[in-house]
Amino acid sequence: LERHERDRLRVWIISTDSDWRPIREFFRGEIPAAVVRDAGRGYQTYGVTFLPDSYLLDPDGRIVARFAGGQNWRSREMDRVLDRLVVGESAGR
Repeated sequence: LERHERDRLRVWIISTDSDWRPIREFFRGEIPAAVVRDAGRGYQTYGVTFLPDSYLLDPDGRIVARFAGGQNWRSREMDRVLDRLVVGESAGR
């Protein structure tokens, strides 16, 4: 994921917590700039029923892929999936 983030992806983390305390505890202090909080019901727009729920968006904001549940973002299999999705999106432009 990190390799793709440097090349073509920007990773955002959206928390549904009602305040920053549990987020700060999760990150053990300083919260990365890429973390935003949506304590409302915005997540329901995408049909999220449980967390984590991850999305890959193209540069125009369209959903290219959805990953429901926890993922092993460091696995070779996920690396191949991201290669295919990210490179495929770049080639299609």
